[in-house]
Amino acid sequence: MKAKLILLTLIFVLGGLIPTRAQNIVTHKLTAWTTGTHTLWDGNQVEYWGFGKGFLKPPSFPGPTLYANEGDSIIIMLRNQSQGAPHTMHWHGMDVNQANDGVPQTSFVFTHMMDSTYNFRAPHAGTYLYHCHVATVVHVQMGMYGNFVVRPADGSQRAWTNGPPFHQEKVWLMSEFDKSWHDNPPKHNQLDSLYENFHIPKYEPDYFMVNGLSHQQLPDSGTSIYAQAYMNIYVRLSNIGFLLNRIHFPPALNAQVISSDGRPLPNALIQDTLMIAPGERYGVMLHPTTEFLDSVQVSYLDMNTLVPRDTEWVRVDIKGFVGLNSPIEPEVILFPNPGNGSFSLSWQGLPPGQGQVECFDLHGRKMQTFTRNFAHAGTDYFEISDLTPGIYLIKIRVAGKEICKKMLVEGR
Repeated sequence: MKAKLILLTLIFVLGGLIPTRAQNIVTHKLTAWTTGTHTLWDGNQVEYWGFGKGFLKPPSFPGPTLYANEGDSIIIMLRNQSQGAPHTMHWHGMDVNQANDGVPQTSFVFTHMMDSTYNFRAPHAGTYLYHCHVATVVHVQMGMYGNFVVRPADGSQRAWTNGPPFHQEKVWLMSEFDKSWHDNPPKHNQLDSLYENFHIPKYEPDYFMVNGLSHQQLPDSGTSIYAQAYMNIYVRLSNIGFLLNRIHFPPALNAQVISSDGRPLPNALIQDTLMIAPGERYGVMLHPTTEFLDSVQVSYLDMNTLVPRDTEWVRVDIKGFVGLNSPIEPEVILFPNPGNGSFSLSWQGLPPGQGQVECFDLHGRKMQTFTRNFAHAGTDYFEISDLTPGIYLIKIRVAGKEICKKMLVEGR
């Protein structure tokens, strides 16, 4: 009996030392700023607070989408360059321990010129948010938020581990701005910055956005859906604003709601209209079966009266059929363009494989080179903050195919 107990103890101890899966460590470096400037659809510029990808990189609006696979060990390295404003990062919807959850009273706060690190595991494949949790209403309205996408453990193009597959993925983050809040940004009292009172106007949003863009900014931003019939298109929807979103999909997209708040639904909901409250996230699988041109309608409703304040339209262009000899034409979109420190590249129809994204100045000098996998349609983020203002050429090379785009880098 004693020998059996010793044997069981050894099995238990040794079993704890042998990992069942190689642990992958994913590190994201971010900087918090209160110095961003965003151009609105009507040409007005607004000051915002936000997160930049990398140390001392300028902020983007919204913050960069962060990615990991289920089970990854996540390290978030954060630097505060906000000139007196304290911040945290809260992982909205993710199951992380209290110490790393970003709530000031139970976690920690980082002040100006302070570096901090968050450590946690990516628990479930799904769509999540991150945002600052200091004076939450103010800091979120000022722009301190972004998406966090957790893919299946194997990184495959599925909604979750062993879940439904997709050909194309879109991440849509809905929000609003009340410009009067941004025209006179609140100032923190450095002596008692967590518990002070802010004097802010009544919230009357006047700009309504999908991925930070509105109206004529949307069609060529990478937010639009360009696909072929019989493709599965997975749309990740998040609402970080203070209004209710009503999303209406054209019936020809055959929309099915398959996940809610980072968890699969027991049964898919076949519906073309979806209501999303602040902080909610949904996964919707689209499966068009015919060619057509239409738009997804995104409405912003008052939470009390349900009266729409505004509506945005996201273009849907379905051409050709998957499996037939009518391949979709390669398309590459740079946004924002002009840019001032970073840009996103959205592509579809490129030959599958690993390729290069190269940046040249007008004298033909190669300034930067990035390697990316173009196995499927997608969007990725690139840092160009070291470039001086001017015009540059962005060349995408993959499997013998070359596409060239012109980009203007503005001064900051």
